[in-house]
Amino acid sequence: MDCGFASRKFFKWGPVFAKWRAVISIGEGIPSRSCIEANAQALARYARVVPGSRLVPIVEPEVLMDGDHTLECCRKVTEEVLRTFFIQLNCQRWLLEGMILKPNMVLPGLNCPVQESADEGRPTSRCIVCCEPSPPLFRVLLSCRAANPVNWPRAR
Repeated sequence: MDCGFASRKFFKWGPVFAKWRAVISIGEGIPSRSCIEANAQALARYARVVPGSRLVPIVEPEVLMDGDHTLECCRKVTEEVLRTFFIQLNCQRWLLEGMILKPNMVLPGLNCPVQESADEGRPTSRCIVCCEPSPPLFRVLLSCRAANPVNWPRAR
């Protein structure tokens, strides 16, 4: 699909934002390094092309909650996905300020026997802050199951 053509077409309909979602599953032997790389490259290209049509890209590298993985496993995969995405974004020579990041929440899998729930937002905020290059991005956490607001760690 030609993202540039599609986003110019959509802009005429009136939207200001356009979202692309990369879905990453955790399981036995997945995600593979090539899966993470391919999704990061696609998201980075999308983030680079869409603003040419006067749309703000929302990129969603989403590690799914399906499965029995632990919170620590989700954190490690999410970190790898985000770090790879930021590297690919740099390869595209795109400014981080030119997009909105909508990452997944760092949570144990839905079938994990240990459902840690004391402060669900904290592992997510720590993961994002440790991965993102400076300056910080505009972050959107819409999938939060946490009852309390997230207190973001201060930037490095």
